[in-house]
Amino acid sequence: MSTPTLSTLHSDGTVTVWDSSAPRRISAADAYLRSQRLLAVAFARRVQLIMRDLRSIAALDVAYRHAKGKATDEELATAHSAARDAAWSAANFYSKDGGRAAYAAQAAADAAVSASAAMPQTRHAAAEAVRAVPARSARTELVAQGKIMREMLTA
Repeated sequence: MSTPTLSTLHSDGTVTVWDSSAPRRISAADAYLRSQRLLAVAFARRVQLIMRDLRSIAALDVAYRHAKGKATDEELATAHSAARDAAWSAANFYSKDGGRAAYAAQAAADAAVSASAAMPQTRHAAAEAVRAVPARSARTELVAQGKIMREMLTA
C-alpha cells in the first residue's frame, strides 16, 4: 500500500506530505483526516473481491484518489452517491456477504466525503469488512486490519 510519509510537525501546525510527486505542506488536521480516509479505503479494499457492483469499486478508486489530492470534490460526491446506491442495491438483491462488502465501500466513501465523520466511518468500513467475510475468517481479517494500521503509522 502506498502511504504518505509525514515530516516533523512545523511550528505553524502544518506537516509535509510526500506522494509520488513533489512534497506539499498541509495542516496537521488535514493530514489526520487524510490518513483516516486512506485507512477506510484500505479496509474496504480487503473485501473488494466479493463486491459485485462496480460502483462500489469505483467509489473506492475515487475516494483513494481524492485523499491523495488527485480527484475533485465533485468526482467524490458523484462516487459517494453511486456507492450509496450500490450498497442499497446490494442489500436488496445480493447475498449477505456482497451486501456487507458494498457497505464497507459506502463507509469508505462516507469517510472521504465527511471531514467531521472520518473516524466513525473508518471504524464502520472496518466493521463491515469483518462482517463481509465468513465467520471463520473474521479473526484473520482483524489481524490484517491491524497490520494495515501499523504500516500506516510506521510509514
